[in-house]
Formats: sequence, C-alpha cells, structure tokens
Amino acid sequence: CGPTAAVNIVRMVENRAAAEGADGCCRSVNAHRMTPQELFLVCADIGRQTHSYWNGDFFGHFGGTSNFLMPWFLRRCLCEAGLENKVSVRFHPWITPDAVEKALKDGAIVYLEVYFHPKYKDHHMICYACKREDGKRRFLLSDGWSPVPVYVGEEELGHGHFMTIEPIDDLI
Repeated sequence: CGPTAAVNIVRMVENRAAAEGADGCCRSVNAHRMTPQELFLVCADIGRQTHSYWNGDFFGHFGGTSNFLMPWFLRRCLCEAGLENKVSVRFHPWITPDAVEKALKDGAIVYLEVYFHPKYKDHHMICYACKREDGKRRFLLSDGWSPVPVYVGEEELGHGHFMTIEPIDDLI
C-alpha cells in the first residue's frame, strides 16, 4: 500500500500545482516522464532496497509497508520523483477527525497509516477532502483498493498516525 500511496501523493502534488498555475514549483522533475505504473515500480523498488516494503501478507498484519520506516520511504520516493525540497512532510502522532480536518483545511494532503482497522487492517492510504453532510463529517480517501475515491465517516477514519504533505511555497 505504501508505493501506491506514494504515487498518489506525487500525482496529487503535481495536479494541485498545475490547477493553481504554479510556475513549475511542484512539477516533479522525473515522475512526469513516467506512467503511474512505472512510478509505482520505482517506489516499490525503493521500499525493497530500504527494507520498508514487502510484497507479502501474514494474517493481515505483516507484510506491506513498514509503519515505522514510512516517513523515510516517502521522502525517498518524493526525492526520486524530483520533488525534494519542493514539499514538506510532517509526522503527526495520532489520527483524530479534528486533526485530519484541520490539516485538510490548511491545504495539506494527508497520508494515513491505520492500524487494526475493521476494513483495512493495517493499511496506508491518502485522505484529501472532508465534507459535512447532515451534520456529519465524511472523509474522502484514495484507499488503493477501490478504483474510485471512497467516503468514510469520522468513526471509520481509523486509529494510527498520519503525515501531512504540503508544497514548501505554501509554508512561507
């Protein structure tokens, strides 16, 4: 799930920069030359080289991407994509609906690391929007399993850690 999430981060950063008319500030140097599948293979290879990604599973909790090594893995993927020094990656200790909603309102892309989730078990995915319907918060996820984005309620957001990814120009 880590390589898929890393590819989604790279493409989202590029798409946001293009939509905002950014003057190449967050256009990746290398990734735009690759298909999503090629970029996935590059990220998976980085994961295998750094022992942070194993393409395996053991009782739904082992294999996949290391939660502990994820920040370094993501930074290596961003560097390989040519986004080094163009985005900020910040670690946040606990997933809470309030913290995730605040990060989204502040313009960040949110990388979720959920643990023991009823549906996803231990999984990494991207959250990139929050909306309120009938007084309830719903979060839009790119979970890497569904071909379309998935909305989940705040009670389904899960437990774990998260990272925020923002263009550096937005931080100044």
